[in-house]
Amino acid sequence: MTTESITTLRTNHTSGEVFATRIKADASRTQAMHLDPEVMGDVLSWYATAGTGENQAVPKATPGRLFKADVINATAGVLYLMVFNKATAPVNTDVPVLRAYVPASGAGTIDLGNFGINLAAGVAVALSTTADTLTLAGANDGFFQAAYL
Repeated sequence: MTTESITTLRTNHTSGEVFATRIKADASRTQAMHLDPEVMGDVLSWYATAGTGENQAVPKATPGRLFKADVINATAGVLYLMVFNKATAPVNTDVPVLRAYVPASGAGTIDLGNFGINLAAGVAVALSTTADTLTLAGANDGFFQAAYL
């Protein structure tokens, strides 16, 4: 049996969004937030950071809807945040359905608004050093998150 706790982090007083963090037994964290009254239910948010040593992952291995993905580039070189319609971890040469340029030591965002984009196979994300197809960045090259249902 695993033990989980839920801790409310904050309310964004400008937008009224309430953010809460779920801390899992293995110390990993997920965050839930409500985007808009037009979006039914809560949006699940998945994180991968340099601390976890991940440069690619599958937040949802079943069909889903991606609303937003963010990344902070921790390197002195350009990176690309890539989104894939697949239920397995992205691998080199995979072709993304969406990508965002992330400047050196900067940040990048893919914001798909209140309706997001349907991904029929699954929601997968990765950091790449090339723009067209995936060339996985180093395991500690960035911090990223994805908000999805």
